[in-house]
Amino acid sequence: MDSSDRVALTDLAARYAQAVDRRNTTALAALFTDDVAFVLPPALNGTGAPTEIRGNSVVSSSVVDAVSHLHSTRHIVEQQILDLDGPTTAHGEAYCSAHHIYPRGEGHRDNRIEIRYQDSFEKIDGTWLFSRAVCFKAPYFASIAPRITRLEHGRCEGTLADRRRVRNHIGTVHAIAMCNLAELTAGLMVDASLPKGMRWIPKGMQVQYLAKARGTLQAVALPAQPIVVAAEGYALPVTVSVRDRAGTEVFSAVIDMWLSPAK
Repeated sequence: MDSSDRVALTDLAARYAQAVDRRNTTALAALFTDDVAFVLPPALNGTGAPTEIRGNSVVSSSVVDAVSHLHSTRHIVEQQILDLDGPTTAHGEAYCSAHHIYPRGEGHRDNRIEIRYQDSFEKIDGTWLFSRAVCFKAPYFASIAPRITRLEHGRCEGTLADRRRVRNHIGTVHAIAMCNLAELTAGLMVDASLPKGMRWIPKGMQVQYLAKARGTLQAVALPAQPIVVAAEGYALPVTVSVRDRAGTEVFSAVIDMWLSPAK
């Protein structure tokens, strides 16, 4: 991908976040193609089927309306993965931390949510625009403030910073925080590797606490076998190794995923 295209697509995501935080529907609509599609998966909309809305004015109004009840928002775009499909089309994934501020008592509370977008882009008259966006979010995992550093087919890596809020009573990183990091990286790896027409759910986890965990930790999630299309459901073990900066393995897990044809 040409550096100018990469800069333009990175700027597009930043302008999206700015327009949402400012609740500027006009600025937001200008970032979309006329027939843009915005998709909310079933897990996000609370129904048994995805919700899809179309049209730049409809999408921009819907997105701003979704945060209009809040006191304010602050969306921080983190890493982006961008790939060019052709001279005027591209796709990518963007990770974002969303701070939703709402009144509570006499003050306010910051509800932090981790969001991932799967985006498609189209270059029209020399300008990159969103043509499709699929939004995923996992508010629970925001409690450990993870950072995904690598995501590709068959591999996910993420880090967990050693902060006071993730420590146990003896001052080391809490076992449950490492379990959360393991589940997150394993799920993202499967999500990024899943063949079309398949779906997945976690069914169990076996863990080992191997050493005291201190400092920034890195998790690596790998499938124990190839991830393939199948006519019937099958078990997929995912191994996760968590190491400290010295390379010492402090935690390991095997997470049992169940893959099955989407219905």
